[in-house]
Amino acid sequence: MKKNEVEDQTKDLKEKVIPGDPLSQGEIVDGILTVEVGPLAAVKESKEAFEHWISHRDF
Repeated sequence: MKKNEVEDQTKDLKEKVIPGDPLSQGEIVDGILTVEVGPLAAVKESKEAFEHWISHRDF
C-alpha cells in the first residue's frame, strides 16, 4: 500500500486558533481572504476531479 505524502502544515502555536481565544475582526477578514485565494470549482467540476482522483489513486 502506497502512503500519500502530505506536506507538513503545522504552524507555530501563536498562529493557531485556540478554543475560547477571541479573534479580532481583522483576523477573521484576513482568514477569509486567504481561503478565497484558492481555486473555486463548481459542484460538477468538483465531482469530476474527485472521480478522476478515485480512478487514478495507487494502492
